[in-house]
Amino acid sequence: MQVNKILILGASGKGALELSYINAAKELGIEIEIFDPAKEEKKYIKGGSIGKKVQAFLPVEQWIRKMNREIVLLAKKFNPDLILLFTNTRVLPGTLACIRTMNHRIKIAWIWPDTPLNLEKHNFLNAPLVDITCTYSKATIPVFSRLEFPNVHWVPLAGDLNMHGTDIIREEFETDISFVGGWRPEREKVMGIICGHFKNANIEIYGPYWKRDCKHPDVKTKIKGEGLYEADLALFFNKSRININVIDDTNFPAANMRFFEIPAAGGLQLASSCPEQETVFCNREHILYFTSEEKIISEIEWALSHPGECSLIRSKGHNLLKSEHTYAHRLQYIINNV
Repeated sequence: MQVNKILILGASGKGALELSYINAAKELGIEIEIFDPAKEEKKYIKGGSIGKKVQAFLPVEQWIRKMNREIVLLAKKFNPDLILLFTNTRVLPGTLACIRTMNHRIKIAWIWPDTPLNLEKHNFLNAPLVDITCTYSKATIPVFSRLEFPNVHWVPLAGDLNMHGTDIIREEFETDISFVGGWRPEREKVMGIICGHFKNANIEIYGPYWKRDCKHPDVKTKIKGEGLYEADLALFFNKSRININVIDDTNFPAANMRFFEIPAAGGLQLASSCPEQETVFCNREHILYFTSEEKIISEIEWALSHPGECSLIRSKGHNLLKSEHTYAHRLQYIINNV
């Protein structure tokens, strides 16, 4: 289909996936309008901080409905060819029904870049009203089909070269081993193994909840701050000799955002097992993988002692991402299949 205008319904804050799709649309020459329901909903919440807490845990439908009316009015005014509806955005089924009633030409793509564990009731109610279901995990296709989500396609996460891209492949580094991402028990365990074995390495950790939840004494000394975003994130990946990516257990067997952000920034990635991408981003060709505690240590030792090979892996991983795995590629795929 011909798409000249896209309405994005989703988050607009730092690190949001929606921002990468905006960049992709601009790259493809498509006019964009973004509506952030969570942000717009706030102006209808009563009761100050108490009201915000109530809305977070026991949502008041009247406030949600007022925000949804704004979506309908915007869709009528902007008249998009395609609506991209993201994840658990609080868009009511009546809102989508109203939009489709006003204009049958508009197509709706639902983008689900998350574990099925986080599905909510309104996702199922919206399903009959979308034209394409875009799931980040190939393994979830039969699951979503069984749940009667329509026209299910595998649309993995990707790299945003506008946000994280660089063609600089470094030979010298400021950090030996790095990790960026929220604290998880499995991530603390991995970083504990690394910190315990590579005591003389320069190791840095950034991400939310590490300072609050981390118990491992060696790991705690390596925590440098909260999350990094956009240009700061890309620079950090680029200046780190080895970037560790411990994919959340609930995301298995799919890749997370970090999987693509690191090669976009020209970084070397050592990732936990990711079956859906292992025949695409190949071990010791575009990326390094570990599947056990012993493998973590041996792969890091190999990388530290083979700088020339690692430079080539960085370059090949970056070039593969540029050629086939950007959000412009993903958005064009959605347009072709909606």
